[in-house]
Amino acid sequence: VYDRNVLLTYLHYIGVPAHAFTQLCAGVNLDIPYRDVFLHYRYLHEPEHYPVFRGEARAYNPPPSFKTRLMLKLGLTKG
Repeated sequence: VYDRNVLLTYLHYIGVPAHAFTQLCAGVNLDIPYRDVFLHYRYLHEPEHYPVFRGEARAYNPPPSFKTRLMLKLGLTKG
């Protein structure tokens, strides 16, 4: 697997919850990092189950980090 001509050893989906992958596999059009690579290998041996997406992909918005939540709580940044 390559990303911008750099060979990747593995992909790590830290911060993307399992329910996002479940929704994606069920046909919910989510835009997650390396979505096409994930789907390619997920359905490599069963392409007939590849989800059919309609419309534009919705941006997956992960919850704010602990640091961001803390800064908002302390009023040091605006949300």
